[in-house]
Amino acid sequence: MPFPWATYCLFGGVALLIVIHHFAYFGLTHEAYYALLPSHEWGIPIVGTFFFLTGYGLCASLKRKGDSYLDGFFSKRLTKLLPVLVVVTAVMMVYNFGYNGMTFGEWTQRVKEGTPSAPYSWFIYAVIYVYAAFYLSCRISRGLFARGLVLACFILAWCVVTRYIGWNGIWSVSIPTVSVGYFVSLYEERILAFYRRHFFVVNTALILSLLLYRHIPGLGRIIMFEDPLIALAIYAATICSGPIKWKALAFVGGISLEVYVIHGALLTVLIDAGVNAYPVALFVSLFVLTILCAMGFNRAMQKRVLFRSRD
Repeated sequence: MPFPWATYCLFGGVALLIVIHHFAYFGLTHEAYYALLPSHEWGIPIVGTFFFLTGYGLCASLKRKGDSYLDGFFSKRLTKLLPVLVVVTAVMMVYNFGYNGMTFGEWTQRVKEGTPSAPYSWFIYAVIYVYAAFYLSCRISRGLFARGLVLACFILAWCVVTRYIGWNGIWSVSIPTVSVGYFVSLYEERILAFYRRHFFVVNTALILSLLLYRHIPGLGRIIMFEDPLIALAIYAATICSGPIKWKALAFVGGISLEVYVIHGALLTVLIDAGVNAYPVALFVSLFVLTILCAMGFNRAMQKRVLFRSRD
């Protein structure tokens, strides 16, 4: 898969899909939602695809740049992640305590349950953990394969701990797809060669797996197995269709993390204001405000970093 152009387009696509999912789930009646989107769990595979692309990108960059990729690794990523997360979290805490009358006891209970103040921002905390796990894996091991195994162990530890302390299952069902993306990138040449030799068989297997998944007794309830299947299907579709070169999607991909953090807060405020009584108005307002706020925040941070670099 061409990197980074195609991955930016895919990041943009899944970011928009998750906004549409949350709009449909919380902005429409349940009858309309299920009529429009038969599977209420499709948001989880979308996030799984996000994690797949994250793992893929980390390995692809490490393969291209070597250990020099680790120089300034945290400062570059935390500069992008933390400001928007802190600002939206602070705004939503003020909003919840002030407008919604949330008590301190209710807030602490939400923390214990793994419900962040900024809606859906659990994903950003998980991404920060992935970055930390990746960095530590590179520091304590040598070789791309060994680093991938150590990263997978860190991911497994995350899943076990979050389950043990009783956090919502969303914290653990999608994140293992990071390792799938990492190893797909690591062995991409071999995978592509195999895929091109057995094009029909692989595509048929993927399609049948997705179609039959829900009908296998017991297996259909294990959502964790679904995410890699869908991510691999998207990966295969990308190979079949050739490089994705949609500037609009690539643009959204560049601000996808801001979109992810900001859209939940905006959706909460719009629903509290009663805009969900008018679904079209809700969708347009959510989409436009999310893109504008994400773009503004991203550009403000870029200027701030540029100003600091000149000092």
